[in-house]
Amino acid sequence: MGLADNFQQILDSLPDDWTDLELDLRIADESRYVEAAVYLVTCNAQPYSHHDWHWRLLVAHRFGHAAAAPTVHGTLRLLDEAGIEGELVVRETRSGRVEVTQEWGRPQSARDEFRRLRAQEALARVLALVPDLLFGSRLLGTLTAAGHNVDLVTDQGRLRERLADASAPGPAVLVLDLTDDDFEGAQLLESLAGAPGLEGVRTLGFFSHVDTRARGRAARAGFDLAVPRSRMAREGGELVTRLATLP
Repeated sequence: MGLADNFQQILDSLPDDWTDLELDLRIADESRYVEAAVYLVTCNAQPYSHHDWHWRLLVAHRFGHAAAAPTVHGTLRLLDEAGIEGELVVRETRSGRVEVTQEWGRPQSARDEFRRLRAQEALARVLALVPDLLFGSRLLGTLTAAGHNVDLVTDQGRLRERLADASAPGPAVLVLDLTDDDFEGAQLLESLAGAPGLEGVRTLGFFSHVDTRARGRAARAGFDLAVPRSRMAREGGELVTRLATLP
């Protein structure tokens, strides 16, 4: 069983009112420690050594100072896809805690927005192709924090597999990295025209600000929106929300 599936199995075994979860992770091949650490930076895994366990993962359910469960799941899936095998063990779970928030002096509009964000389900399913591991990890955290359900892949083959998988819910938004030198994102989108799983899906691309022709190529390829990479890093959650809610 892969790490992501193992983590999901752990989540499914918890009561609905669980609030905090602490796990230890170790990888089978310690020579890949640095490679694994690049992926794990997204969920703020805490490196340490205790009887050959390599990281402590802190997970929060609906509130708390820890990584959200979807972020941790997405990170572990990246490890699985990279062929990094490992083992998870639960160290501690807590449940029944109640969040206390300071709302004195805040206008009612701010209180209503806070409650809406706390109560919302995932806003949109996102499929993102980002070969750059560091930026992909950052984007995963940004989109997850905005409430989106993100499936991050690092190569075209896995992207096509995800789109062709009829057993899984299709994405509402497809995000493509237009900055990678190993493939041309605009041509990739054109080649996917009419592909199963892509009908009705909004497309969002991001490009390097120094590539002055990228926006034009993206527009000709049919992207719904193309933005500089810096803006994607800052406003990725809002951009995906905007596209997902278009009629």
